[in-house]
Amino acid sequence: MNQEFLRLRLEELTLLQDGWLDGKGRTLDRDSLTRLAQAFDEGLSPDLPLPHLYPTPEGGVQAEWTLGRWEISLEITLPTLAADYQAVDTATGESLEQTFLLAAQDGTTWAALNDALAQLQEEAKA
Repeated sequence: MNQEFLRLRLEELTLLQDGWLDGKGRTLDRDSLTRLAQAFDEGLSPDLPLPHLYPTPEGGVQAEWTLGRWEISLEITLPTLAADYQAVDTATGESLEQTFLLAAQDGTTWAALNDALAQLQEEAKA
């Protein structure tokens, strides 16, 4: 998988229409998905695995990773690209939570997200 995979997956999500989930589920904003694809392309460290991407019924996107015994989700609100991060250790039940603003231009948000993911990835390798 590569960054192009993320771009194509986000493009697929633009095809969803209102009601895509049993009569519920909002259409995802195309411009916001384009911005999100660009944010992932520019911000996500190439040393990290790509997430699986899913639409949310509210019209957002959820990114998910499994790193060892850690299940990580990043629920992204469109169009703001505000993201609620949660990592759960499936062995202990420990939970880590943070909020990230993925549209921030200074790079600190993506650096913090990359660091959080890299730390769990290193723990998974140990």
